[in-house]
Amino acid sequence: MAGFTVVFTLLGATASALGAFLFDRVGIALDLAGVLLIVMGLHSIGLLRLGSLTRDRRPIDVHRVGSGPRRAVLLGAVFAFGWTPCIGPILATILTKAAADASLSEGFGLLLLYSAGLGTPFVAIALWFDRSEPVRHWLQRRTRQLQQLGGGIMILVGVGYISGAWSTIFGGVQGWLTRTGWPPF
Repeated sequence: MAGFTVVFTLLGATASALGAFLFDRVGIALDLAGVLLIVMGLHSIGLLRLGSLTRDRRPIDVHRVGSGPRRAVLLGAVFAFGWTPCIGPILATILTKAAADASLSEGFGLLLLYSAGLGTPFVAIALWFDRSEPVRHWLQRRTRQLQQLGGGIMILVGVGYISGAWSTIFGGVQGWLTRTGWPPF
């Protein structure tokens, strides 16, 4: 978990730094991000096949690193750098959001939370592997439906970016959160 957390967090910080440059061009950036999200959503639901998103890349042979914590961190970092179909479109959505924000700390935080959200189920399944079998089987039987649901959400977000509905909806949500004092940190 440490390996991919470092990589994703650095990607978030980089995207936020890029976001400062794009801040004056946010309309164009959101339109381009919207198109990208729609394309990735269409790929996820199976209406468009992009070969570059379905290939698995392994630039480092992790078997030569040894075992223990060093190998675990390297394996996590290699996993993060791999543009795999299961995390690529979601990570791209979060990086786009990080790039659209001018705050480096907000982009850092988004990717830190993404990493925690991605890693927590892996840790939980490893700790309760035997007892998690029913949940794993349930998820395996519904992989395609879950992938299509995620793709549909990406398409909706992309359309929201292009139409401006995303800013309208989340401007209201941010105002409500500010008034209620949430999140409490």
